[in-house]
Amino acid sequence: MRRFLALLACFLTALLLFDRGFSLAVRVIEQNAYGTSDFEQRLTRYLSGQKYSSLILGTSRTFEGIIPAHLENCLGQKFFKEADSGRGPKYNYYFYRMFKKHAGVPKVVVYGVDYFIYNIESNARWMSRFNLNKGALGVDLFAAPLLLFKNKKHNDEFFNNILIDPDRTTAAAIPGDDLFDKINSHQGVPVKPDNPKVITEKPPRFSHQNYPKPPGKEGDYFLRLLDNMKADGVKVVLVSLPDYIGSLRTNWGMPRFHQHLRDLGRRYSNVTVLLYNSPRDFELDKPELFRDGGWGKTNSHLSMAGAVKLGQKLCHDLAPLYR
Repeated sequence: MRRFLALLACFLTALLLFDRGFSLAVRVIEQNAYGTSDFEQRLTRYLSGQKYSSLILGTSRTFEGIIPAHLENCLGQKFFKEADSGRGPKYNYYFYRMFKKHAGVPKVVVYGVDYFIYNIESNARWMSRFNLNKGALGVDLFAAPLLLFKNKKHNDEFFNNILIDPDRTTAAAIPGDDLFDKINSHQGVPVKPDNPKVITEKPPRFSHQNYPKPPGKEGDYFLRLLDNMKADGVKVVLVSLPDYIGSLRTNWGMPRFHQHLRDLGRRYSNVTVLLYNSPRDFELDKPELFRDGGWGKTNSHLSMAGAVKLGQKLCHDLAPLYR
């Protein structure tokens, strides 16, 4: 028995040493891979001489669904969009602070809010743009018995960045103004009839996604961002973008999410809430308006045609904010 316990103690000690050592090694490699970013300098150059009255924030759903040109043409305002996958509330909080530092406080911020906003964790490669805590590894050696298991998602994300999209881990991966033009000039994605990425047939059974309650992973940063914008006198518009009807039914807690947004609108006097993710407010049953989504799919993006439809609605609903 003593021999067994001694062997077990040796095994557990070796496991813990390996776990801590490997976790520290991953963080060192990650810091070296992301490097020191010149993002702020490049943003400053891009904004120089420009007059932006409005800022658009969000994830890939906002990237596909809210097109600056649609709003600029009808509202006569200049929009800057910073929206793409991996931009959670933490990223948007720091980006807003950087943006107003170099472009001034925007009059209006349009924030595309997703059903899963409280389940988002900002991608580390995007967060590296702000050069936060450089030199600090950010590893709590006592956070869990096995750090590799606890940090699996973060580690998988890093290795995915390295293996699948290695250039995006470097600070100057995208040259010149292309970094910003890529997002701000995007007009949406056209789709063909019978698009296989939209699941239109309702199966007998399909998975459902619970509503991730606040604050979740980065909800505190979302509130800090709202607090900052209220203090700055910014008019904030929280937009619930349309899902294809199958995705809406998959995200069965959407009414609770929409109620939460209304509660935020009552809490913050500067916040307007626009809810387009309902059959009453958007044609959610038309697959040609969506790039993907469907029954059992929690994520759904508008197509080019869908973005045009949403742009028309936004032009009408945003107009009072500029009077």
